[in-house]
Amino acid sequence: MEHYSFSVSILLWFLLRLSNGAKVERDLYELLLNDYNATIRPVQNARENVTVYMGLSLQQIIDVNEKDQEVELNAWLKFNWTDPQLRWNPEEFDGITDLRFKKDQLWTPDILLYNSVAEDFNTIFPTNLVVYYNGIVNWIPPGVFQLSCRIDVTWFPFDEQVCFMKFGSWTYHSQKVDLRFATENDFDLSTYMENGEWTIKGILFPYIYIVEIFLG
Repeated sequence: MEHYSFSVSILLWFLLRLSNGAKVERDLYELLLNDYNATIRPVQNARENVTVYMGLSLQQIIDVNEKDQEVELNAWLKFNWTDPQLRWNPEEFDGITDLRFKKDQLWTPDILLYNSVAEDFNTIFPTNLVVYYNGIVNWIPPGVFQLSCRIDVTWFPFDEQVCFMKFGSWTYHSQKVDLRFATENDFDLSTYMENGEWTIKGILFPYIYIVEIFLG
C-alpha cells in the first residue's frame, strides 16, 4: 500500500511539473505577442532597415525544359533576422531558450522568386518560424521552384547553361529590408541529389538577390 501511495505521489508531481511548464510557456507566448503587429517591420527606429540573411539549400534539379525555357528544382530557403520585440530572459521562464510560431503570427520578409513561372507564382511552403531568446528568428521554408532560364542547346549534348534565381522583397526597397547572402557557404549542396542528366558546375553571387547556377 505504501508503494502504491508513493507511485501516485510521483505521478501527481510529474503531472504538476508538466502543467506548470506548459503554463510558463503559454505565459511567454502571451507576453511576446501582446501588442505585436505582424505587418510592422521589426525595428526600433522607423528609419532603420531590417537585415535579412538568406541562404539556399538545393535538394534536386527536377526538370530542365529546353522547349519552354524553364527549370524546375526543389530547394530549401534559409532566412534569419533579428526581431527586438521577441527577446526574453530564459532564467525567468523555466530555461526556455526557443519557441515556434506560425508564419502569420510574426513579421516575415516578403521574399519572392522574381523570375518564377509557377502557376501559383509563390510556391514557398509556410513552415513554422523558430525564435530564440536573443530575438534571432530562423525560417527555413521548402519549395518547388519553376523559373525561366534562357537555354541554348547549340552544343547538345555537351551544352552548358547558366540559370539565374532572382530573389527579392516584393514590396520593400533595400532601405527597408536589406537582403544579403553573407557568404558563398549560404548556398548549400550537402544534401543535393545528383541528376543523371545535369551536373552543377558552379555557383556565383553576382548580386545580393541573384544566384547564378551553372549546369553542364
